[in-house]
Amino acid sequence: RAALLTFYIRRWVRIFPMLVTALVATIASCQISMAANGGSGFAIFPLAGQQCEDFAQVWPILLFVNNLPSLSNAYCMIQTWSVAVEVQMYLVSPLVLWMVYSFKQR
Repeated sequence: RAALLTFYIRRWVRIFPMLVTALVATIASCQISMAANGGSGFAIFPLAGQQCEDFAQVWPILLFVNNLPSLSNAYCMIQTWSVAVEVQMYLVSPLVLWMVYSFKQR
């Protein structure tokens, strides 16, 4: 159990600070771009996805649920879907392994 807890803490420390840094940099650069370009930010380019105008649009990213279809309107940083999948895999895989091991013991 302690090894699993240590694993999750290391993953959190590895993933979350960099994700928050990327979000803050994206929102700040969008605000600067909007101010410099008279209201049109960098989201006018097709590869940028939707604009990350404020922190209200990033809560699904911070909760690692931005890859779910029900939250498709919350994609301000489309490339972070892979981080959400990775974190979800880390959360679900120990449960799946435990279930497989438990059924194998029967």
